[in-house]
Amino acid sequence: AECCVYYVSFVTMSTHVHDYLKLSNNKHVSKMLQKVGDNYPQRETIHLSIKLYKINRKCKIQQRLLLITNKALYNMKPRKLSTCQRRIMLDAVASITMSTKSNEFTVNIPNEYDYRYQAFDASQQNDIITVLRECYGQLTGLKLNIHKITDSSTERHTVTKTEAKLFSEADKYRRRQKLTATMDLMWNNLRRYTMEHKKYARDEYFTDCENDVDNEMLPPLITSNYNDASMLWSWHDNGASVDDPTTFSLIL
Repeated sequence: AECCVYYVSFVTMSTHVHDYLKLSNNKHVSKMLQKVGDNYPQRETIHLSIKLYKINRKCKIQQRLLLITNKALYNMKPRKLSTCQRRIMLDAVASITMSTKSNEFTVNIPNEYDYRYQAFDASQQNDIITVLRECYGQLTGLKLNIHKITDSSTERHTVTKTEAKLFSEADKYRRRQKLTATMDLMWNNLRRYTMEHKKYARDEYFTDCENDVDNEMLPPLITSNYNDASMLWSWHDNGASVDDPTTFSLIL
């Protein structure tokens, strides 16, 4: 199946707020955010709350609540608002893989493991991705890669918790490089870089974006075949080099 990568620009104005479940005023959610959130120097604020389905590593569909704040993504159970199943820092997200044939999408988190979701419809899928990329852009100053695939399922483009255990730190680093290919361009050259940013930085990470073109379409990106960690990364003989991240194939 074909996979294309699109440049997605973040919006510099106020992020859209889609608190559909009205959780901003929920006392249980507020306590949870105070306990596990990052509230310094600014407190976490909810930009999206929505019901959807999570698909686990056994392809079992589970009802979940997705909460996106200005700093993190929260996976929650509908009847347990005082706790979250998992908190994912927005700056740990490398890209989103979304199907153009269904409502599935995967949040790619190379230094941890991915989450595979299914929205109720295309409109909900678009809302989630729109808010996520805007919050990501405002927090990091970076563009978020959106990988659009023609598969109806994103399973082959999702690294589960079990599979992630096979990845070395070098594997995670290379996966992040390829998922964020040429997209780690700083929009604010005065940004203070953290050690985490420097750890994953490439040469172009610190350049400006004068020659950047929105919605530039890159060649097919991802094909996957889960075997073992020794087969994770492979470059096809198509004239591309390791220094040319615009033409490559990724074998997970």
